[in-house]
Amino acid sequence: MGWQKVEHSSESELSEQRTVLLVSYHFPPRGERSAVRSVNIARTLAAMGWKVVVLCCMPDGTTVRDDDWSATLEGEGIHIYTTPSNRTPVPLRDGLIHVPSPAMQSFRQWVLQWKRQPDVHIAWEREAYTMAKRIMSEHYVNVVLASAPPFSTYVIARRIASDYGIPFAIDVAGEWLENPALMYPTPMHRSSVVALEEALVKQAGIVFATNRLKKEDMLRRHRFLTHEEIVIAPHGFYDDDVTNRGIHDTSHCTITHYADFTNGLTPKYMLKALRLLFTKRADIRSQLIVNIVGLARQQHRKLSKKYGLNDCVRFFDTVNRRTALSVCAESNVLWLAAEHDAPASNALMGEYLGFAKPIFLTSPSGTLLNTAKESNAVFHAGYTDVKAIAQQVENIFDAWKSSQLPRANQQHLDTLSYKTIGKDISRSLGMIMRL
Repeated sequence: MGWQKVEHSSESELSEQRTVLLVSYHFPPRGERSAVRSVNIARTLAAMGWKVVVLCCMPDGTTVRDDDWSATLEGEGIHIYTTPSNRTPVPLRDGLIHVPSPAMQSFRQWVLQWKRQPDVHIAWEREAYTMAKRIMSEHYVNVVLASAPPFSTYVIARRIASDYGIPFAIDVAGEWLENPALMYPTPMHRSSVVALEEALVKQAGIVFATNRLKKEDMLRRHRFLTHEEIVIAPHGFYDDDVTNRGIHDTSHCTITHYADFTNGLTPKYMLKALRLLFTKRADIRSQLIVNIVGLARQQHRKLSKKYGLNDCVRFFDTVNRRTALSVCAESNVLWLAAEHDAPASNALMGEYLGFAKPIFLTSPSGTLLNTAKESNAVFHAGYTDVKAIAQQVENIFDAWKSSQLPRANQQHLDTLSYKTIGKDISRSLGMIMRL
């Protein structure tokens, strides 16, 4: 299906305001934290005078819907166009959302990727093009920006840009070919994605990379690119989200994890560590709270109950964004679990750093740990290392008890504010946009 370009009768009808069409599968009312980077870009550009139009997909059956978050963004002048979801949420008896098991998710993805390339989310394509036709009839768009993952977003945004003769930019917010969470059924499937990535990068006027290593890697793989065509826009935080950093409850040491425990990620190692720690230090139990904010599986709740941790482990499955940020702000330490040194975790880390609190990272060593260390306020243990996790929780508690928790490096944090990052994004889009 091809679209006709929108014709404007006169130059006076063109908006004096620069307009960017942001194509992002993950965006409110989808309530997952994978939407945060796209949201921060949209809010920043809107604050800098851009008219921001967003094309996104409605929540599916495995995602919390957060209408309060999307209403807040619309109140800031962001125009959100959502396509229908492919699936309908199936609530459980207690009102929670059903999340398929990791094995079922992996199997479904592997089967679907035989036909759906570059990833299973390409099924969103038809509805996205239909909605794009409406958007173009209602707005004069100067530039299209695609933010991924999922990387099928690039394919959709490129076609929209081509059909309407609009410059196109891509935001490489995570790994693609190197992503351990993605599977390719055959070497031929992988080769086709390699070729697709090269074609997309060739067409893009600007490529945004999250760090210097990613930029250098892309320059090595795509030698036709120049340094000026790749702009570093690191993962960071939006200042308004982290302004309330006060701690109201001073009688408990509070550790909070704000991210979904889905797609194989599990809090069981922390739960096992707490059980181990409490046999050694019974005095900690009455003064420690661990918050798990985001979707968690039923088995995680059952495991907490089995270990007798319901008095100190609290689950917040379907809270909205506003409440989740408040829970983080009132915590002493922010905990992030990452099975792999994966890009999505780096995006979460960017926001964590904005709270200027110590970070407890349970992950492999790598880029994520190095990013956390730059704040000078990090505790680390291996993702599955129960003994090390227990020891670090004890260290955190003792530091809190003696008012010796480390302080984050504010000078470093200032470089991760979207007030700083957004200037480069805005300037780069302005250089390639159509007039």
